Amino acid sequence: MKRAIFVALLLLAITCLLVPITSAETYFVANSWYLQHRVYEDGRDFYRLEFGLKTTCPTDLCPFMLEDIVSKVEIYESQNEYGGEPWVLFDTYTRYAHEIKVLAETDVYPYYDTVNCRWFYQLDTTTHKLNWLSEYYYEVNLTKNKPVDMTWYKIVVYTDSGQVLTPVSPNDQKLLYLTTLPVIQARTIGSFFDQDGNLIITWKPPYSYDPPLNPFGTSTNPYRNVRERLYITLANEPHFLQDLLITLPTHMGQWFVPKEIIDQIKETLAELRREGYDVPTNRVSVSVAVRTLDNGNRTYSNTKSICLDQWCFGEDQWHF
Repeated sequence: MKRAIFVALLLLAITCLLVPITSAETYFVANSWYLQHRVYEDGRDFYRLEFGLKTTCPTDLCPFMLEDIVSKVEIYESQNEYGGEPWVLFDTYTRYAHEIKVLAETDVYPYYDTVNCRWFYQLDTTTHKLNWLSEYYYEVNLTKNKPVDMTWYKIVVYTDSGQVLTPVSPNDQKLLYLTTLPVIQARTIGSFFDQDGNLIITWKPPYSYDPPLNPFGTSTNPYRNVRERLYITLANEPHFLQDLLITLPTHMGQWFVPKEIIDQIKETLAELRREGYDVPTNRVSVSVAVRTLDNGNRTYSNTKSICLDQWCFGEDQWHF
């Protein structure tokens, strides 16, 4: 009996090995996506579609170049109250017209405990270093038509092999709700070191702008829930981005970065330079975004260069 089971399992394993893997795309499904109105301090104002793909295929079995996966994306709209028929084709964008951009991003997501007023940074349990997470996503700037407020949208993604991917529930369709958000001014971003070598980044928070921003929303305007997101950018290449990102309540105007984390950022900058990336020595870029929690509205400050050396001199540093 045991021998029969062993033979059966062996034959099954051999059969699986003989099954050809023709394309990595077989393992892909559409994942999260956002349709956003973006406003920048430098005057840019446009709409962007961002979406990702996820896979369960081991990379050693599915070698591929991600930019060769998606060939076309279609955007559909519906003005029904809760979405649904009829869905009308809004726009089509293709990779062949260089309308679809793929970006590799490596991030760390620290967070702030608003109940206990504590800062947390995700560290690898083995190395006790920053736990950088890598992902790929696609972005399309909507240059053909302007999306309509209070309208439902959904996307359909086409791959090079002819597969049709639609986002999985509950992200299959989204209501675009447009609202006006303040744009943080980069000139208000500053930083200083405390006596222990910890870095404190400061800025004028969105809650203090005039008129004051309502961070909580109302019963008639539930999409007005707003947060601010801070970016410490280590590398910003055409197809590669590396950030620390933190989301904070809109009344806060500072970010506490421990000396241990600053030292690790310096080590990462040195590694990036060894890998050939054009990044400065012991300097990062900081920017502040304001966004609704549904990710449909975002504003961005210009970036501000911040020195990570406690003895740097310049307009970005103040010392105790």
